[in-house]
Amino acid sequence: MTMKLCARLSASLALIIGGLVAQSVYAAPPADRPVTIEQLLQQPRYRAVDFSPDGAWLAVESGSRTRSREIRLVDQASGRTIPLDHDERDARIAGWSPDGRYLAYAVDSGEPLMETLWIWDRQTGRSRAIEGAFIRGWRVRWFSDSRRLVAVAWPEGEKPMVASDGAATDAAGPQLRSNAFQPPFTRSPTTGASLHVFRANLPASASVQGNRAAMTPGAVHRCNEGQVGRCDIAVFHVEEGRIQRIARNVAAGYFHAPAPDGSAVAYAAFAGRDIRGTQENLYDLHLVDLASREDRILVPGAAVSGSSTFSWSPDGRFIAFPAARASEGNRVKEPLASIAIAPVAGPAPVLLELPDGQAVTGTESILWSADSSTVYAVGIDGGIWAARRDGRGARQVAAVDGVRLQHVVTPNEQDFVTSGQLWVTGGEPGAGSGLFAINAAGSARALIDPARGRLDTLDIDARYRRIVYAAGQGQTPQRLHSWSAGPPVRLPQDEPLAEVRFGQAQTINWRNAEGQELAGALLLPPTYRPGQRLPLVVWVYGGKMGSEAVDLFGFAGSGDPMANMQLLATRGYAVLFPDAPQRVGQPLADLVANVIPGVDALVAQGIADPTRVAAMGHSYGGYSVLALLTHSDRFRAAVITSPGHPDLLAMTLRLNDNGNSGERWTESGQGLMGVHYWQDPDLYRRNSPIHFFDRIRAPLLIGQGALDTIGPDGANATFVALRRLGQPVEYRVYEGEGHSLYRPASIIDFWNRRLEFLAEHLDIARDEMGRVILDRSNVRSLRSAGLGPSGEAGRSE
Repeated sequence: MTMKLCARLSASLALIIGGLVAQSVYAAPPADRPVTIEQLLQQPRYRAVDFSPDGAWLAVESGSRTRSREIRLVDQASGRTIPLDHDERDARIAGWSPDGRYLAYAVDSGEPLMETLWIWDRQTGRSRAIEGAFIRGWRVRWFSDSRRLVAVAWPEGEKPMVASDGAATDAAGPQLRSNAFQPPFTRSPTTGASLHVFRANLPASASVQGNRAAMTPGAVHRCNEGQVGRCDIAVFHVEEGRIQRIARNVAAGYFHAPAPDGSAVAYAAFAGRDIRGTQENLYDLHLVDLASREDRILVPGAAVSGSSTFSWSPDGRFIAFPAARASEGNRVKEPLASIAIAPVAGPAPVLLELPDGQAVTGTESILWSADSSTVYAVGIDGGIWAARRDGRGARQVAAVDGVRLQHVVTPNEQDFVTSGQLWVTGGEPGAGSGLFAINAAGSARALIDPARGRLDTLDIDARYRRIVYAAGQGQTPQRLHSWSAGPPVRLPQDEPLAEVRFGQAQTINWRNAEGQELAGALLLPPTYRPGQRLPLVVWVYGGKMGSEAVDLFGFAGSGDPMANMQLLATRGYAVLFPDAPQRVGQPLADLVANVIPGVDALVAQGIADPTRVAAMGHSYGGYSVLALLTHSDRFRAAVITSPGHPDLLAMTLRLNDNGNSGERWTESGQGLMGVHYWQDPDLYRRNSPIHFFDRIRAPLLIGQGALDTIGPDGANATFVALRRLGQPVEYRVYEGEGHSLYRPASIIDFWNRRLEFLAEHLDIARDEMGRVILDRSNVRSLRSAGLGPSGEAGRSE
């Protein structure tokens, strides 16, 4: 990090928290220039903020796709900022020690899911790495003595070697691949992306030229093989620099935490099964006695739901977790769960059932009261529920009219509640999320109004006096704010998008053929005027309620530039993210029945040009697009990335190196078949788009990472089938990329081609800035004007 950059970052954070004074910040008038891919890649995202236990320091983790993730420490008394510099490698906050002396953080090693463990010492102001501490990028938990922590560690002897060119190799020297798909990659002379392009039945286009890229995919090791990678559970002694491995070569799950008295460590080991009607996995909950080194299974096959964790009671006698329930019929938007309490000394866990068939959401941890007598959980009804540990007196303790409560906030992510009130985020999907204080009587008051945007990254100091959070809206990128008793204050920060005028998000409604009311999030250009008929892109993902994304910047929940629809809206496109509920046994038919009426509604309202409609989707959204293309003639072009296999039987029979296969996905998960193939072969055929590919008429653009964890089989099959049928298709495979494109060069390359492809096949003339040209209120034709794919310089209305 340069001195100039350090000075700029220090200045921008000098006023963060403590003594902040609200101030107006001058912003130049927004320009009409569309947002560029490069600007979105530079936009900072605040991934974590973390107060020290005494509130004296704040750690801020931020980064972008073009700037490594970094950590800055802010002294709350003086405003002094300390950047933790590690040669431009990504760093992430792992957490403060309970006494506030140490901050643990992890630094990217260059190998996927492998990080080095570092400690910043508040007394000396210096950082140091723990020698040999290579951890996997999940959670790190401190012991109460502030001298030890536990994490998932790479097994001894499994450290990868790094070649002189930066390519990862195994210890024996030969370079390895994580899959066998290796087309002849070339380097793009314009974007620098390493890719190979397959084309069939399309007009001639500029070919990708250049030499074979020297990039080699990373080596495959057991500990980084996805969820079931076999790793060690290790205790790291911070002051001694010693590593104590307490479990070796286990399929480590997301949970590992020491007992409150430090005598034992609990951890979860992946059990490799799922629960009927869900895609939840089972875990064996282990307990390791650190004195005797005995490792015993406390709960076999615990049905833990979502990405939530187990939580220790403050007295160390119990462990609570959300136990996933089987689901029938419609897929639920949030995993159903019961509250499970496992006594550390035995016997089996007790399920605390809520009255009237209520359930808690499996995406949130169970929290304890300070005296270990009561547990709290977020209910699927949007309220907060409490239950006594003995199973008596379960009740809803809080609910807010018109608000769905979502997440209980605790200082330093502790597993228990210590204050006399609960601070909970909440809001209605698509209408932002705020922060509410709920007292012992259950009454609530709003601390931060949901109308200010959707709260994302957030932390609270131990005294419940100050909050730092990041929030954004449908037309506003994520920004950092501070709250302390008064109106929130936006903090000074880098804003590469400050002068861009973004498209406006709103919700539209329609009914499907069965009369069910549905909605969608609609993004319109910043200069849109009623009466203009615009090209429409339908961004679709089966099973998701797209209307809930209306308050997400560009509909991209993770801030992913690959999926930010403002790149289309600021160029003159309308973008629809429709509700797409699905039922078991008829996912394909439900997609068509629910999505197409939303497109028809926009045409009827005079917003969408019926001759210029395209579909776009990622992953299961790729399946969703193919389903629509085979059962509707609405679309003139389509773009998919990393699709699953369009043949559900092929998806069922897919076998991974680790022995996992696809039948869980097709039968009880996202595939929604409900039965295995041999019980109802025709059901699988009706819901497999590949059997109807001969109906597709829209040109298709496919993007795919060569190292995609779900494999390139679906993209390969789609390309081969459409090529054989004589349908226009282009397939771009990116070297070294996974399920989503991550490298800036790859993202720039694919977005450039995506914009060209849409303009070409939707017949859209564009001006010199890439904006859609309108003649009066209609799109100017690219073909009738005799223009090339980039259009010509012109003036849009």
